[in-house]
Amino acid sequence: MSNLPLWEVGKVGSAVASPSSSPPTTSPVCISRTFTCKNFPSALSCLNLVGAICENLSHHADLHLVSYRDVVLVIYTHSVGGVTENDLELARAIDEEVKVNYSPKWLKEHPEASYTSAVPKPKE
Repeated sequence: MSNLPLWEVGKVGSAVASPSSSPPTTSPVCISRTFTCKNFPSALSCLNLVGAICENLSHHADLHLVSYRDVVLVIYTHSVGGVTENDLELARAIDEEVKVNYSPKWLKEHPEASYTSAVPKPKE
């Protein structure tokens, strides 16, 4: 997805199962984005910002906080079991509006994410 370079297309995994529902019999196609924040408060802040965008667009992503600072965002339209234009719009809004306080090590390993960083890239 060239216009969403930080997002990957895949199948909804079962690594973080929803306690309120049974896993689907077939895994829907989704788009996802995974990254490591600098610390726990940064990860929570990021999730809150993403949640506000989801609420504003009335389209809700699956948000996961793993190992206190690893964030996993999973987007798909549950009712159709796949990715729709609404999902792509939500991903674009997240990339444009959420500035993430990444782990410096993670950002160094993933320079393609620098345009979404809360910390400006140092001049070389």
